[in-house]
Amino acid sequence: MVNIDKVINKDVNIQVEVAYNIMRQCLAAAELRGDENVYKELAELIMENFSGQTPDDRVLRNLSDKIKKLRDPLQPEKEMGMYTRTIMVLAEIAGITDYEAVKEKYKRSLLMPVMYTAKPWYFFNVLRVPRNGILKQNQYKWEYNDEHITLTGNVTAADEFTMPGDRHALWIKVNYEDKGEKHEAYFAEYINQTIIPAAKTGNVLAFFKKMQKISEPVPEVI
Repeated sequence: MVNIDKVINKDVNIQVEVAYNIMRQCLAAAELRGDENVYKELAELIMENFSGQTPDDRVLRNLSDKIKKLRDPLQPEKEMGMYTRTIMVLAEIAGITDYEAVKEKYKRSLLMPVMYTAKPWYFFNVLRVPRNGILKQNQYKWEYNDEHITLTGNVTAADEFTMPGDRHALWIKVNYEDKGEKHEAYFAEYINQTIIPAAKTGNVLAFFKKMQKISEPVPEVI
């Protein structure tokens, strides 16, 4: 059992989206215990794993409400303050051993280095020379920038794609609309100019699936 009173308690910043996902996993773990009061169950779950002063169900409910109010999918970089001890206990319950690593991974995903090509490769393309640029979210649209071009639009579809001649899906094919015109683009993660298979991290596909969901029109309520 960890004594959280021995942890230096200071106010640190954490992305709201990261806090939201940690809290969601904590509540899911608490729900498995079978009581209707999920925050009470979460407080008891924390007490069972940590000694010293731990947050009660009222504190946990208030924190959850605060995270929900601050959360804005159109501002993924938005941050909030949270005490170190609180993050530590919630991350542990969520099954996260290193929340700092999670924060850094999420931060890197906000500005993702990618390769880009406007067309698929074919067997006769001996030289494959894609562009290198940065992929990011710009409100409800995605944005790709390199030293030559800027691309943006509303995502209509995104799927793993195997270029002719490749053995695995290395790229993500994205269909999108910009100013009423339909386009397609191909993106891939890379390290030292070596493309990472699309399924290895799933970051690019997850990014565009999120953007597709954000850009979908909200159904009218009659």
